[in-house]
Amino acid sequence: MNSKTKLFFLILGILVQLSSNAFAGYPFYGNIDLQKKQFNINFGRADEDGIGLNLDFSDESQYRFNLNLEHIKTSVFEISTQLDGALKWERDEIKAQRFLQGQIATHYSLLNYKPVDDLVGQFEINNQVLSLTSLATEKFNLNGTIELFPPYKMDLTLHLSHIPMKDFLVVWTNTDDFNTEGLVSGKIQIAGISNHILVNANLESSKGVVDELDFEAIVLNMEGPYPVLLINNSTVSQSNGMSFNVDGYFDLSNKSYKRQIKDLNLSPVVQKGDSQWEWTIKQKADQEAEADSEFKYFLRKKESSGVKDGSDMMGVEQKLKF
Repeated sequence: MNSKTKLFFLILGILVQLSSNAFAGYPFYGNIDLQKKQFNINFGRADEDGIGLNLDFSDESQYRFNLNLEHIKTSVFEISTQLDGALKWERDEIKAQRFLQGQIATHYSLLNYKPVDDLVGQFEINNQVLSLTSLATEKFNLNGTIELFPPYKMDLTLHLSHIPMKDFLVVWTNTDDFNTEGLVSGKIQIAGISNHILVNANLESSKGVVDELDFEAIVLNMEGPYPVLLINNSTVSQSNGMSFNVDGYFDLSNKSYKRQIKDLNLSPVVQKGDSQWEWTIKQKADQEAEADSEFKYFLRKKESSGVKDGSDMMGVEQKLKF
């Protein structure tokens, strides 16, 4: 049995297993043409939307597949897309072994009936390791590796570029119960095994809104084992000129997201020196006045003859700028 036939029956076996387990009690139909080396299966009733998968092994140079999703509903969104892909065998002459190289692309993608960016991707499968060279749209790029055997070790990096705040929160919180504006950019690293995933995220957003928070800029750094992440070294600058450091824990498995946001620790941004702590609260003026005021607070340690006497001095400085 050649490698092509082996791969055909391997994929067929996986699909049969999925059909008997994951789709138990769910209607499906399809056909297999061993002479033409073609296979297709549809999950769902013939008169309803659903999932369609087609495999074509008739081309000696590469194997083609197609996955068609028609109005597939999740708890927070509905998706439709057509995914086309191809696989072919390549040879590593140095290691004297073969590996699979593939590419995928989506077309006509809809999220909640709205057009979204289609994605393209390139990957390799070698020694039971999936290596994502790139899986990208105009707004994100995912790369890294996933081992295709237990415990499914992974090391992935996701780069974001101007993702709508609402879409970002839907993915992370699995809910769209937020009033949002603004865009999110940054990097998210995901590493570990399937039941113990470590997340390290460095994100930023500007001129946006999340419910009652109207902000000029946010710098958000999170890390820890999913789903409980530690927020630290993060800042929020509000549109009224006030800036705060933000820290605390956030549990992505706890659905009370708004309460968790309110429970985060906020403290004014402080500049700390050897003898003085200083923080500034800026109040922007109305556009018609074209002026803004700045209140500067400082706490200074008093020292006498080089020895601290334990007393402090607090001052307030006000500036007006036109």
